[in-house]
Order: sequence, then C-alpha cells, then structure tokens
Amino acid sequence: MSESPEEIETEARWIGEINGFNGFPDGKKVGSGHSLQGANGVTMSNWQDTFTNNDEHKLTFTGHDMNSNGRFIVLRTYSLIQKVYHG
Repeated sequence: MSESPEEIETEARWIGEINGFNGFPDGKKVGSGHSLQGANGVTMSNWQDTFTNNDEHKLTFTGHDMNSNGRFIVLRTYSLIQKVYHG
C-alpha cells in the first residue's frame, strides 16, 4: 500500500464460505484486488474472485470498477471452469 499527495494505492485479499440459497450451491470463495485513487478523487479497482462449489466446479469473476463523485461504473466478467476428473 502506498500513499502520496497524488495517489492512494490499496491491495486486498479475501477468503470465505458461501451458504447456498434457493438453488445456488454451497462453496468457498477466494479473491484479491487492487485499487488506485488519483489526486482527482477518481478510484479505479481491478479484482478477481473464484467460487468453488462442493463438487469442485469453479466459477471465476473478474471486475473493473471506477468511482467518481460517488457514482460507480462496474464491468464484471465471469468464466466457468468445469471440474477436472482424475483417473
């Protein structure tokens, strides 16, 4: 993490358990992200999170967020990684 009169940079990591609801399965999530706030007050963030259900299917989310004057612009994408069967 760095802080200067021009910018503030932060990094975060997270891990958690998900309790499924209404058809969404139980599983675990792991992720990390990076944010940079410029001298103009605009914050730009990039992050990635992977959800793994109890059957070991994985769903990966990536996000790119921007916040300016309290207004958010968010772009999120995801990809499904099928379970790999061994032997």
